[in-house]
Amino acid sequence: MSVKRTTAAPAAKRKIAAQKRPVTGTDWDRLRKMTDAQAERGAAGDAANPPAPPAWLTAGRLVEPTRKQAISLRLDPEVVDWFRNTGPRYQSRMNAVLRAFVEHQTRTVGPASKRKRVG
Repeated sequence: MSVKRTTAAPAAKRKIAAQKRPVTGTDWDRLRKMTDAQAERGAAGDAANPPAPPAWLTAGRLVEPTRKQAISLRLDPEVVDWFRNTGPRYQSRMNAVLRAFVEHQTRTVGPASKRKRVG
């Protein structure tokens, strides 16, 4: 039996995506219509959004995202289910948990050494 798959029209996809966006109180349509100068003037007058001090801006550094390495990994079904139930980007959260473990171990035990595999 064949199943016919249909795709939603672009407008319908945008509507669905808009429904999933968090409510922030920002009028995004109005903001998109503003020029950069208008947006900057509005931000300058916003007491809840003070400009960043120059020292803060110069202290920043560019951090290039590292390219992820694709691997095959066997995990317990309960572990995978738990992370999947946390929503989209669950694999990124799994990576964050593993990264936190590695950073903790590196601070407390030291860098991992290559161990000889048995078997």
